Amino acid sequence: MRTTPLITRVPGARRSRKKIWLWTAGLLLSVFLACAGIAAYVGWQLTHPGPAALDDSPDRLGLAYENVQFKSRGDDITLKGWFLPGKTIDREGSGKTGVIMTHGYRTNRLQKSAEALDLAKRLTDRGYSVFMFDFRNSGESEGSKTTIGFDENMMMCLVQLIG
Repeated sequence: MRTTPLITRVPGARRSRKKIWLWTAGLLLSVFLACAGIAAYVGWQLTHPGPAALDDSPDRLGLAYENVQFKSRGDDITLKGWFLPGKTIDREGSGKTGVIMTHGYRTNRLQKSAEALDLAKRLTDRGYSVFMFDFRNSGESEGSKTTIGFDENMMMCLVQLIG
């Protein structure tokens, strides 16, 4: 009687499993790198928009104002803005406290959608001093990266205005 040979694996079966794992790992790595690349591109675009130029000033509303500038935190980028003193409304000649107005993403201190300059006029008419400024990479301020306030240092400007 003839003996039956032992059943063995096909010689290429082991190699094909390795191939499948390598292809799967390569595909996952490619998907990961594509996602990381897209995220980096979107992040770059969001932090580097073109600055919106100023096309109005407090002069149009007859407001008294002072051009101010101060350095940002860390990298010494010059930020620019306006200080609008509040009208004195009491007998001692002193006004009320101040208001710091900041703008939204991809705009400037005028914030057309919120009519910021008209709001500043209403505040100064009621005795409030108003400080309006442009974040970095906005309006007249320097810089090429938008941080939406993270790297600005408004307190230094306020100390300079008060002191």
